[in-house]
Amino acid sequence: MCGILGIYGVYNSSYDSFVKALKIQRNRGPDHLGIKQLPDSILGHARLSIHDLSSSANQPMIKKDENYSLIFNGEIYNFRELREELIDKYTFQSDSDTEVLMNYLIEFGINKTLEKIDGMFSFSFHNRITGDVYIARDMYGEKPLYYSENDNKLIISSSLYSIVSINGFSGLNLQSVSDFIHYGYPKGSDTAAIGIKKLPPNSYIHYSLNSYDLTIHNYALKNRTESKINSDWVNSLDKYLKNSIKQCLDADVPIGCFLSGGVDSSLVASYIAEQNRSIVAYSIGFSNKEYDESNVAKNVAEHLGIDLKIKILDHTDLVKILEETEWVFDEPFADASYLATYALSQFAREDVTVCLSGDAGDEIFSGYNRHVLIPKIYLKTSYIPLFLRRIISSLLLNSRTSKNIFKFLYENVLLKGQKSVALDEKVDKFATIIAYENKSDLLFRVLAGKDYSSMLNFPIPFKHKLESVTMRSLSTLDLNSYLHEDVLMKVDRCSMASSLEARVPFLNKNIVQLAQNASDDAHLFDGKQKFAFKTLLSNKVPSDIIDRPKSGFSVPYKDIIDNQLKSKFEVYKNNLKSSFNVEYTLCIPLFDIVDSYYENKFNDYKLIWNIFFFLRWMNNINELR
Repeated sequence: MCGILGIYGVYNSSYDSFVKALKIQRNRGPDHLGIKQLPDSILGHARLSIHDLSSSANQPMIKKDENYSLIFNGEIYNFRELREELIDKYTFQSDSDTEVLMNYLIEFGINKTLEKIDGMFSFSFHNRITGDVYIARDMYGEKPLYYSENDNKLIISSSLYSIVSINGFSGLNLQSVSDFIHYGYPKGSDTAAIGIKKLPPNSYIHYSLNSYDLTIHNYALKNRTESKINSDWVNSLDKYLKNSIKQCLDADVPIGCFLSGGVDSSLVASYIAEQNRSIVAYSIGFSNKEYDESNVAKNVAEHLGIDLKIKILDHTDLVKILEETEWVFDEPFADASYLATYALSQFAREDVTVCLSGDAGDEIFSGYNRHVLIPKIYLKTSYIPLFLRRIISSLLLNSRTSKNIFKFLYENVLLKGQKSVALDEKVDKFATIIAYENKSDLLFRVLAGKDYSSMLNFPIPFKHKLESVTMRSLSTLDLNSYLHEDVLMKVDRCSMASSLEARVPFLNKNIVQLAQNASDDAHLFDGKQKFAFKTLLSNKVPSDIIDRPKSGFSVPYKDIIDNQLKSKFEVYKNNLKSSFNVEYTLCIPLFDIVDSYYENKFNDYKLIWNIFFFLRWMNNINELR
């Protein structure tokens, strides 16, 4: 895994400025920094060596009298199979997936290559004979790809910061800012920086250096055909998982895995244990026992016979990580679970260079609580008039007595006497949700909360179109948006900041396709979500581990905002005021809300949290200009 930077067409910046921009990505690739200048392009690559650690696998990779060039970030898991198709026609100089990818592109072109390769990737391939440049991103968005096009020039990069370093900052995209402030993570293909876009997953750019035309194409998924769940289906899933894990364990560097004790990471660890029992698993625990699952991870590791290392975090650690990660995200990003992901990545990197992760299981097999709860809420509340739902919402949000009655009924009736973690927060969330106006507004309230756009004088935030409120419609939407916008962005940036490659075996093409084609029973059966995964795991670990409810990850937002962030807000405000006249004016409503919060006139600390991360990003942009 690596970082890439390329400029095609008219290049009017200095070589030194290109080097400076590439070095921003040094954590993505600490092992080798490569730059190649050609008549119509300049290419850069920061390498994290995984396959073939020799210089033969360094990039940029140039072939056939400089007629072909490639810069590539990621892994092609089936490269050894593809190499066999080429072995009679090509002499290989390395044992890397990069050279296989390049030769495959030369031999078969972009469309067949994208059809055949399986992995996580973003790459740029230039055929100087025809003047065509092809820039592609993997099917589910594991690897980032930013681009900016103007004045007969195309810049592509693994980091938005590198493009700003070269091109400067052209202003704020207020729609993207509004989306982030509400959701806490970037939405869509636009970024908060005008003129810089993200290539969507499952797509590629064709850029002609003859006409300077740019077009974006999707490479299509197979049509969905529903499959009933039977022993053959389960055997197919088992076979695909075994093969995916086997491919993900292929590396010339030490490999580990993440293990939280949940179903997904436990399933990955179980298949690893069957193939390589010498591997070490890594887990994060918390001094706050309400959220600590390290004992569960210990039990799983003991049953699987694998070694486990655990790092315990407390409040002080979270604050320290918050300070350390100022430059980790090149877009505004406020999902607080990144603090644990970063700590886990740093911890694992002390021993290994690659870790397998259990991410994406919830999106593939409808595993989030909301996939089941939201259809139930909609079914039970859609017949209630909106004005009445708004009254109920207001009572729960503003009346302590009403909230306490609701909490009592929730724990003693619905949960049958069990205590619920962070119940106040859950009640506030429920109260916000039930005031929905329509299906799309319901989903917005689930994912983002309240609409503050009029208060901020920002554009109305993006809302997904939702035709039906069902488990499968919600999980499919998460697979196609939330997964790459939040989860995979978090995993990529935190692992790469640690110079660690994180691999996600569940995103194997065959596994995702099988899950998408499966009937609902594979997703939910007899009240059990992710039933297919739990079936496979049932003979590997005890049932009490499999059937445990999710405990989640909680951050003491209010305490951190009240005690650590106030002075930061002042610094960011002053820096913005002295450096960005237009942007400062646009952000005045944000500072007004922050002031109201510290004056106890406004209490939505999640919004304040999101504002903090946006302003921190703006402060970084100011340093890069």
